[in-house]
Amino acid sequence: MEYGVLINDSFHYDVRGAFLFCISKEDNIDIYFLNNINDELIIDIKPSVRAFEYDRIKFKAIPQSLYFLAEYPLDILNEGLKFDFNILNKQITESRYEEIIKLRPKKFITNQEYIMDFSAQGHIIKLFDEFPEIDKEQIKYINEEYIENSSFDNYIDTSVKINVTGNEKEIDLHIENICTNHAKMKSVEILNFQINYFLKELDDALINGLEKLTVCHGIGKGVLKSKIHEILLASNDVKSFKNEYHHKFGFGSTEIFLK
Repeated sequence: MEYGVLINDSFHYDVRGAFLFCISKEDNIDIYFLNNINDELIIDIKPSVRAFEYDRIKFKAIPQSLYFLAEYPLDILNEGLKFDFNILNKQITESRYEEIIKLRPKKFITNQEYIMDFSAQGHIIKLFDEFPEIDKEQIKYINEEYIENSSFDNYIDTSVKINVTGNEKEIDLHIENICTNHAKMKSVEILNFQINYFLKELDDALINGLEKLTVCHGIGKGVLKSKIHEILLASNDVKSFKNEYHHKFGFGSTEIFLK
């Protein structure tokens, strides 16, 4: 089946907004997108796992319409399946919606609900109620576009050893420890690189079922620590976290306890 194909142009759903339907189908997962607002949307989705990027899915989504996006084998959840959304609204030309949706294997299997519209088990993920009006100049801290002419992975210092003991992991986000080519990077580029590196390690810890992640962010002006704490507060996968004295990193680290 083609990707991004219209399934139903008059799909009835009681809740307004944009949704991702993840439907269990034997050993596979079917992914659908529902545009349940009154505006036409331009959809650009980049599906990927840890070691591979799938073809981008691009299409126009008319109002109150359901689209089939893709089918994946169920065991791909163990590889960190995620969807990088970039959505434009034809009626709000100065704005866009960006979001990264990650499917966690444990939660997907154990927390499914019966979705009557599909007569199957699965998950419903709401992207937004109304299309958000965002300043197009706003800097999104997980935006990787600050790193020009090279991918994030090309900058990572693969020689750096991350300390993993049992169900715990320690990572040091000081730029000289994680980036091989940081001498000419601006401060905003360094900050975004560190945050992206942290997101990647957090995702890896969750996929591998770790219980604790200790992140050394340093003290400085506290910008990196604040950004990391914002991410943790917004995450449903974090049980708790604390910024107290650590025997190895002092007060420049945060201990994160994962669900």
